[in-house]
Amino acid sequence: MCHWLSLSVTIEVVVILPDRAFLRYREYQTVTSPTSSN
Repeated sequence: MCHWLSLSVTIEVVVILPDRAFLRYREYQTVTSPTSSN
């Protein structure tokens, strides 16, 4: 059970962290480049 929980957390981290980083990068791009439409 604990193994599956750890695996689930690992997958969540691997999937969500890059996604948040990508969204933050997109937000940063939008702020630096107002001309580009989202």
